Amino acid sequence: MKNTKDEDQTGVDRQERICRESAERLQLRVEAAHIYVDNNRSAWRRNRKRPGWEEMLRAMGEGEIRRVIVHHPDRLMRQPKDLEELLSLADDKRVLLHGEANRRALSDPDDRFTCVSRWPTPAAPPTTRHDG
Repeated sequence: MKNTKDEDQTGVDRQERICRESAERLQLRVEAAHIYVDNNRSAWRRNRKRPGWEEMLRAMGEGEIRRVIVHHPDRLMRQPKDLEELLSLADDKRVLLHGEANRRALSDPDDRFTCVSRWPTPAAPPTTRHDG
């Protein structure tokens, strides 16, 4: 994990521990094969390969996992397209999404709105006015 001046510098091991504690509190069994970590893989770079992210999406799509627990949503996705893909897949496959640091449940419409509203909406293309 790189040294940044972010507010939350929680290390990957600590994030995993927090998520495991949450799973235990929810009485969920977590298989080792379904712990996805992309340590030192910045999600800000659009073309960056993130094997853990890709494998998690695959497992969601195949119905192997029914819940995703993440320390904080910004640790999971950094691009609006990531959030769109995650929410779409979660809706299609009925996967519940939990964020632990801020207690966001992305299956809840209000929490989903809060997360989605982090990113500005792309500007609409200019309209052409035709005077008759």
